[in-house]
Amino acid sequence: MSVFAKVDREPGPVEYGPWNLLGVCQIAYTGVNIAPGPYVHTYNIDTMDLNTGIFSGTGSYDPSPILYTEDIDGAVDGSDINFHVLYTNTNAGYTVDADGVINNNGSLTGIATSSSNQTFTFASTGSCATRTSSQFEGNHGQYVSSQENKQEAAQSRIGMPVQSKGHTN
Repeated sequence: MSVFAKVDREPGPVEYGPWNLLGVCQIAYTGVNIAPGPYVHTYNIDTMDLNTGIFSGTGSYDPSPILYTEDIDGAVDGSDINFHVLYTNTNAGYTVDADGVINNNGSLTGIATSSSNQTFTFASTGSCATRTSSQFEGNHGQYVSSQENKQEAAQSRIGMPVQSKGHTN
């Protein structure tokens, strides 16, 4: 019979995270203090560090994807997500800053504010996030042994007892 210590999953609670955003995500923004929209944008998240939750990619405004191009970067912490969008072509320099949550089904919801003081709510039109492999059940040594990059895995808190603060130097 195997006995495992209670483990602390990173970066957030077991019921919600951690999450992987790599891939395409479509988000509909609804204006609060401007015309309601929706203003639908598609983002391609092509870089994400699954240990830190930091991600980046490119995007566009769906009605005119060639004219309205964007860069997006942000971070996931448990079920919380925040991101910054920067327009790079038409309206270059216009930004949107968003704070929200990743729901248990992988969809996103939250609020956002633009550099023009426009306020929005937002919701993804589908699932944008999938659970990562750090839903690991076992101890830290077993996790490290199961990973290809053992040196990187050893720096993770996956599988460590809750009271552990990680490695000390």
